[in-house]
Amino acid sequence: MHTREQWSVIFFPQGPVWTLALFTPAIFPIRPAACMTPMFPLYYNICKLIAQLPVPQVIPTLPTQGLFNPSRPCDSSIPPQASTQPEPIHSNTNIHYPLFTPHQLPMPLGQWKPKGWERLAARYPLEKVIATICGICKFGARISYESIREKPTIHPNLSTADTDTHLVTSDIAAETSMNRFLVYPNEESLPAHFTASPPGLVDKADGSKRRTHHLSYPAIGSDSINAGIPEHYGTISYSGIHDAILAVQDMGRNCILVKRDFESAFRHIPVSPLDSALLGFKWQGIHYSECFLPFGLRTAHIYLTWSP
Repeated sequence: MHTREQWSVIFFPQGPVWTLALFTPAIFPIRPAACMTPMFPLYYNICKLIAQLPVPQVIPTLPTQGLFNPSRPCDSSIPPQASTQPEPIHSNTNIHYPLFTPHQLPMPLGQWKPKGWERLAARYPLEKVIATICGICKFGARISYESIREKPTIHPNLSTADTDTHLVTSDIAAETSMNRFLVYPNEESLPAHFTASPPGLVDKADGSKRRTHHLSYPAIGSDSINAGIPEHYGTISYSGIHDAILAVQDMGRNCILVKRDFESAFRHIPVSPLDSALLGFKWQGIHYSECFLPFGLRTAHIYLTWSP
């Protein structure tokens, strides 16, 4: 199936849009392309077999300008264009706040292991990315909240949560068992900036329901957690379908397309203990806060798609 001349194009989805990365065994783990995420070691095992195959020692270049041209050949007999210069990294967002902040507070169980990431990323060319990943491993991700809270805020839960209290309770219990929540023993133990945003339920495409954490509640005014995060902090420019088409044309007819989705990807990224209390909620008289990035946070996707 694989040949010595074969190059691989692998696409990974980020929600409804595509993140693009080029992989070749000779320079594995990664040659950054039109859009690259810093979380590439997650993909390591998927591409490990490809990485063990020998290929010519040339580095492909990916066109970064221009639109799809149907006249361009898609022929595996045409080798990738060699380049003596490293391919430039295309930043997909501007970082306006520190992604992590050193502290001495306890981190949640199940956090990433910095030594493991350093080992997997040993051949990655950008030290800044590795330093950022290891910093998040050690200290957790900041959410970039910039408003001021001087006393605990408890918002009422959404009415949808009452439609199936057993489902909400079961989901919270499952997440708690995976150390994804911090549980407060009583109201007196709540930090001054504790904010309980309401949980609720929404319908899924298959007819079932899933629990939500409504971090944009209330929608009116500036009292929600997301309202305290500047909107442009969460802005990202993704690679388009034209980048994918050009990559396929350049790599040749026998390139490999792989679609891979990671379940609950945000829920593996630890939140800084400095911000955890801002991501709280109250259910059946018990106060919780998120220890890992929740879905719906304005800046959560930055950590899966950022490139310097």
